Amino acid sequence: MKIRELRKYPREIKAYNIDQIIRPTGNFYQSVYVMALRANQLNELITEDLRTRLESYALEPGDFSPHEVEERTEIVSIFERMPKPHLVAIEEYLEGRLQWHDQRTGVTSGSEG
Repeated sequence: MKIRELRKYPREIKAYNIDQIIRPTGNFYQSVYVMALRANQLNELITEDLRTRLESYALEPGDFSPHEVEERTEIVSIFERMPKPHLVAIEEYLEGRLQWHDQRTGVTSGSEG
């Protein structure tokens, strides 16, 4: 998934039907666990992308020109305006875009949209 694709997801949390959340796994806590794992994956992806973009500014703090400070601030503000990883994970789960493997049972499952 590309970072740009995350912008299509909502930036604010909303109420969800608990039956929709439970349906794919049959267990509320397992559903939350699956969404949390995906949120962690997305957070790592976003964090790595931010680090990559800011690497060019990895000089000593006093070495920035006003233009570089402005560019760096703009990069950070773009990431601040993005939807939070947990909101994206919830939407992906409810859209049926996630798959997971249960190590206890050996079953690979997916959420249904």
